[in-house]
Amino acid sequence: MTSRFSPPRLGPIQIALAIALVGSLGLVAYAFLKRDSSQIPLLATAAAIFGIVLVVLAFSGAAATYRAARDGRAGRAVVLALAGGFAAIAAAGVLAFATILGLLYHPG
Repeated sequence: MTSRFSPPRLGPIQIALAIALVGSLGLVAYAFLKRDSSQIPLLATAAAIFGIVLVVLAFSGAAATYRAARDGRAGRAVVLALAGGFAAIAAAGVLAFATILGLLYHPG
């Protein structure tokens, strides 16, 4: 008897996005914990990179939502749409944070 549910197979794009997400979160954590004169520009750059990764996740969530809806998998489409929407909202917030840090930084 085989199981009806099988674990999803990860493609190279999903693996690359996961690595980018973990890497950008690591850079944000490093920039947040670093305490010297380069902390603010490093944090702004890390937040911008994290925001870009979230934008890519939001667009990939939209594409996956369309494919799931086209294939008749409504439940999966709803979950993917919610995940993509949350990624888009988080991207907007993180990119706004990076912009504010960039505007507030005055070297010297």
